[in-house]
Amino acid sequence: MTLHDIAFISAALFLFGVGLASVEVPFFLLCFAVAAFALFMFFGKGPMAEQLPKSPLVPLLLLLLLAGYGYYAFRDVRANTLPPLDAETEFSGTIIADPIVSEKSQQFAFKLDAPSRGEVRIYTDPFADFSYGDSLHIKGTIEKAPSGAFYMVGFPEITKTSDESDFSIRRSLFAFRHAFVGNINAALDSDQAALLSGITVGDRSGFTKEFKNDMALSGTTHIVALSGYNISILAIAISYLFGSFLSKQKSFYLTVAVIVLFVVMTGAEASVVRAAIMGGLALFAERAGRLYSFRNALTLAAFVMVIWNPHVLLSDVGFQLSFGALIGIVYIKPVLEKILGLKNKDEGFLGWRGNALATFSAQLAVVPIILYNFGSLNLLSLLANMLILGLQPYTMALGFALGFVGFLSGMLAHILGWVTAPLLIYQIAVIRFFAAYPFAIQVAVFPFTLWIIYYFLLAFALFSLRYKKLFTEGTL
Repeated sequence: MTLHDIAFISAALFLFGVGLASVEVPFFLLCFAVAAFALFMFFGKGPMAEQLPKSPLVPLLLLLLLAGYGYYAFRDVRANTLPPLDAETEFSGTIIADPIVSEKSQQFAFKLDAPSRGEVRIYTDPFADFSYGDSLHIKGTIEKAPSGAFYMVGFPEITKTSDESDFSIRRSLFAFRHAFVGNINAALDSDQAALLSGITVGDRSGFTKEFKNDMALSGTTHIVALSGYNISILAIAISYLFGSFLSKQKSFYLTVAVIVLFVVMTGAEASVVRAAIMGGLALFAERAGRLYSFRNALTLAAFVMVIWNPHVLLSDVGFQLSFGALIGIVYIKPVLEKILGLKNKDEGFLGWRGNALATFSAQLAVVPIILYNFGSLNLLSLLANMLILGLQPYTMALGFALGFVGFLSGMLAHILGWVTAPLLIYQIAVIRFFAAYPFAIQVAVFPFTLWIIYYFLLAFALFSLRYKKLFTEGTL
């Protein structure tokens, strides 16, 4: 095996171990299975045993499966030493992320002080004045969220013990984001400003409950969930800007630095972190003159995120949708292009053909995730996305320009607002039209057995279409 393959297999086995721990597979059963496989590999008889590699490296790689399982268990015990659950208690701590404000509530991540340890998510009054770094004393009931992904406290009694007024990069970035969104709000109507803030910096505080529902029904929520598409547009623009007056090396480091700051500023959601890691790897590969491996980059991105928080693998829907959709676009879209005879052909006006195939490919890859978590899938979302996605680069460019110009001149920002408004009005109209006429699959329960059957059939179809070579090479 090459070093390239060893790195991929190592990370994949570690992630698989974390996944097994997440679904509570008994550790003794896993150890037995690993030991039995190793013995069969070296001492088994028959054609199947002869096909297995005899390298002494294989048992070491299998140990990474156990290491992933152990890491999840270690972090699970170490990360959370919470007060008693499901009973009223008191605790102190600090807000560690920018609060997210909606119509009816405000939520923020809260890190507990000693003797407790861990993080909880606090839901409280939307009009309360809280910000990153504030120290609070809370009286309330800690419960596990229905998804099992985090602990939460709903509308507790809160006493602010101190404001964090000291300078910090993260606090300054959050303040800049608020000011940026404020510039957009000042130049556009409320619905238009809310959509543009979501597209540019992932801010959804201006979304009404009705508009959130419309985006969900139309299958277009992802356009305000910052992804690789948004990050790639931003990275290309920044790299081009710095490259016009700096050396290639300085341009590379500054571009990476700006992307990291952007990720922190926007809240470091799963899709943004994944996109930033993979984008950074792509930039590094280009600078080093080496082939960029999508397979390894995706696995490394997942590995880094799981090391940071092992619970994201099976408990974070955003993580699953982000990685699943990207896998669909990279591995399923080329197959569809080949079947339909569209390889190397023009993608059509505003890229409608490419957008349609990308959306359909992404949806094929995440159907079980959507049905399991949301219970419905809009079959017309393909058309809705086809009508919107071609305009996204222009909308983003104008949105960033408007937000930055607003710091210099309110009048110029309003002029840019007039230019941007027609694009936003059109996109809002498309979203509301398809939300009014949803054509969706509805399921009450989507059992895990169907996940396995669905992905087995999908993989079988891909390999049957002679896609195996591209998959194993893992290159773009």
